[in-house]
Parts: sequence; structure tokens; C-alpha cells
Amino acid sequence: KSGGLLALTATDMAPLCGVHVRACVRKYGAVPIRTGYSKELAVRIMLGAFVRVASAHEVGVRPLLSHATDHYARAYCLLVRGQGKANESSSKLGYIAHCPSCLDREVIRGLAEPIEARCPSCGSRRLICGPLWVGELFDTEFCREVLAELRDTPWVGRRARKVLELVVEEAGGPPTYFSLPVLCDVLDVSVPPVREVVKELRERGWRATRTHFDTQAVRTDAPASEVAEVVKELNLI
Repeated sequence: KSGGLLALTATDMAPLCGVHVRACVRKYGAVPIRTGYSKELAVRIMLGAFVRVASAHEVGVRPLLSHATDHYARAYCLLVRGQGKANESSSKLGYIAHCPSCLDREVIRGLAEPIEARCPSCGSRRLICGPLWVGELFDTEFCREVLAELRDTPWVGRRARKVLELVVEEAGGPPTYFSLPVLCDVLDVSVPPVREVVKELRERGWRATRTHFDTQAVRTDAPASEVAEVVKELNLI
């Protein structure tokens, strides 16, 4: 139905998170990778597979609220019929190139764009994930309205409200996030508090928030090198 809302759910998180690559390729038509932000990639792979099917039927897809909690991924999507809307959705498919050495990552928008095999930061060979959805995962206004409704319904659990609060905080941020334990393992340093990393990145002029995907992660538009520098400096305090 045009203008309808669809709740899309995937419970097979292991393939989507890169544990079973062949299963993900078979079921979703995408290559997964194992990273510190695999839960977000799982949502994006799921959305990417759905958008490709919807576009074939001239239906556009706009995610309003996406999340990965417990052992499943879910996305609430607005569906709109029309070639133009389908083309608009398809234009938000692409790939994510991830460097396992320095944790640098790049979003490649479009399915026909060339992808550099080597990391521009350290020269290591990159892992390529996709095709997947590289557009927005959240509609900020919709998420705020849902959160307002939850606050007016005391019988809804605190956990659901907490997830929505974090979603509203991270909405509008860049794709992917940095898992601090993963980054600190690469750097061989202790894991600083998330709030301190967020604070320092903001003071340096970068956008930085927490994320509902991982309580020990930071969503930021800062490059991996900048996040690494902040983490190392906080270890000196």
C-alpha cells in the first residue's frame, strides 16, 4: 500500500554480522564483514536487500526508525509507489570499505562506483561490505514523536525509552560508529569512558554522540585517526 508502514525484521544476525558469509550472500545478496559496528551493517544489509526488491516493483522505501537489539534487527519503513521514489531509494544503495588495520572506513554511494582496494590512510587491504543501504536509518522527527508517545505511556518499559532516547541522539549522524573496546585493542590502551570521548571530540569541532547499537561506542564524523588520537590522549590523563 502506498503510504503504508512496514516493519521489517531479521533474526538471523550471525550471517548478517559476518559470521556466516555464504549464508548472508545466499539470503540477502550481500557480502558481510565482521567489524566493531557489525550490528549497524546488519541493519543496512537487511534494508539494502529489501530496497532492491521494492525498487523492482517501483516502490520507494524510506526508513523511519531502525534498531538492532537483543538478537534481531528491525526497521520501520514508509513505502511510496512510483518510479521516481524507487529510483531515489536505489540511489542510496552502495558499499562500505573498512580497513581492519587502522579502522578507517569509507562509504561508497552507488553500485557502480569504483572502490579502491587499499586503505588511503595506511595502505592495508580493505574489506568491502555490501551492497547495502547507505542512506539515513532514522527520521529524526518521527523518532522524536515516538519517544514522546513512550514517555506518555508509563506501562512501556524503561529499556524501550532508553533505546529511543539514544536513537534520537544519534539520528542524523554519519554511517557507522567506533567501538571503543575494538579501537583500544588495536591501540593497546585502556578503554576510556564514552562520555569523555564524546566530549573531547565535540570540543575539537566534530559531531559525536552515543549510539543505541553499542553502549561502548561513539558515532562521529571524525576520521579513525582523530578518534584514535583522542583515545590515546585520554589514556595519558
